[in-house]
Amino acid sequence: MANTINCPVCGKLTDSRLDSCPHCGAYLKSRRQKQQGAAGGKPRKACPRCGSGVAEGDIICVSCGTNLLTGQRIVDEKALQRKREAPSAGWLIGIGAAAVIAVILGGLWIYAVSRDPLSQARRLADEGRVLEALTILEEYVGSAPTDGPKVLELARLQWRAQQYDKAAQTFAKAAALDPSNAEAAAYAARAAARSGTATPKQLADLLERAVKLDEEDSGLWYTLALARGTSGDMSGAIEALDRVVSLHATDDSAHLSLGVAHALEENHTLASEEFMTVSDGPRKAEAQAGLGFVALLEGDAEEAARRLADAVQSNDLPAAGDAHLALGQMYLARGEFADAQVALEKALAVQQDNREAHFLLGLCLRARGQMQAALNEFESLTNAPGALTAEAAIQAADIQLNLNAPDRAKRSLDSAARAGVKSAAYYTVQGRISLASGDEEGAMNAFETALRADASYAGAYLERGLLNVRREAVGPGLADLDQYLKLVGDRGEGTRVEEVRALADQLRQAAQGAPVARPATEGDA
Repeated sequence: MANTINCPVCGKLTDSRLDSCPHCGAYLKSRRQKQQGAAGGKPRKACPRCGSGVAEGDIICVSCGTNLLTGQRIVDEKALQRKREAPSAGWLIGIGAAAVIAVILGGLWIYAVSRDPLSQARRLADEGRVLEALTILEEYVGSAPTDGPKVLELARLQWRAQQYDKAAQTFAKAAALDPSNAEAAAYAARAAARSGTATPKQLADLLERAVKLDEEDSGLWYTLALARGTSGDMSGAIEALDRVVSLHATDDSAHLSLGVAHALEENHTLASEEFMTVSDGPRKAEAQAGLGFVALLEGDAEEAARRLADAVQSNDLPAAGDAHLALGQMYLARGEFADAQVALEKALAVQQDNREAHFLLGLCLRARGQMQAALNEFESLTNAPGALTAEAAIQAADIQLNLNAPDRAKRSLDSAARAGVKSAAYYTVQGRISLASGDEEGAMNAFETALRADASYAGAYLERGLLNVRREAVGPGLADLDQYLKLVGDRGEGTRVEEVRALADQLRQAAQGAPVARPATEGDA
């Protein structure tokens, strides 16, 4: 037992020749002693389990923990497994470096995207920040005007922001940069149409380029038809509408528009055929109105009135105002003033600012003897510049004379003169104003000027005839009164036919020796 010692760590008996305690693994010899022993040339052998080198006399393999005497392992296998599986420091460094590189590359990508105006603008637009996106692209395109994709994207954003005037110009620029781009050509025309700044001819030119790139776009053909028609090219409009119908045979809008175009070209048969195509569909009222207008153009007032009256029964007639207006015109021309008033008031209920309807209603009210109401209609037109201002001023002056207000009448007539309108009606009212101031010679000159301007103007014959009678020139006066009666015909309401006829009969009796009372000199222009 001389070779056994107590382990200085665990206190158990162990062989003094061992380097380490087989119980706890503690070193029994100093490293210096161990190194000296190794230098002494002791033979080495291999561990039977892991093959690691072990010195002569070793009991435990320090590499795998195997007891070299018994061949059993005394070290925790799981701990050794964890040691084997643990990554090396090199791997950890590699993984960390890859992560850093990924972060750097991601940052560079974000930086690159943020610096690309197109990507940045799209991102802002997607976030609803359209004006900021516009600012970015406008600045970029200003410095790079030939960058087609960015010019096109700028045009799209301008369209989205409803900046149609700018969009039209930018789409046109994109189309010029890429003549094969159908989108740019089409939207250049659509934006120009929405902006309202392009002339019909300019719009038609844009649309013609667009339809060459996309011949199947019926919307472009339809807009082209409207542009051509507005610019006066009705045959071109018909050609474009025929194309729409060939693409979509059931397009009611195209058939209705084609009917209107044929009617304007005075091809009433083709117009009626187009209107009849949709006369039984959901847009029946519009078709009936179209057929009514065709009948009106053909001079068939009865058929026109019937068709238009049927059309206006619908509550969803888009052209209800126009249909009522046409009815009012027809009733007024036929002397049916009560019906005309109803139709014209309905027209104004739909189109409050329709100046023609106001003017015709004024004529209608005057014919029915409602002078103040008629004057209100005419003065509503003279107080605001626009169509029929001068004509309304002449009518207002004539009524003001009948209401014994010659000064107001003169002011109204002066406004007509400033507008440059000097018609037969103007000179007739001028003559009446002169007569109200006692200037018979000036009045006679005005009446004769009126008849030189329009030899068929009945009012001038009436006023000159009355002045001749007043001046006791019965023969010329009677001739003028007879001409007035001939021009007016049998239309009674709204005229002085009965009064003038009675006066003419009295003058003829006077020529045979019967006494005649002096007539009044008030007339109607």
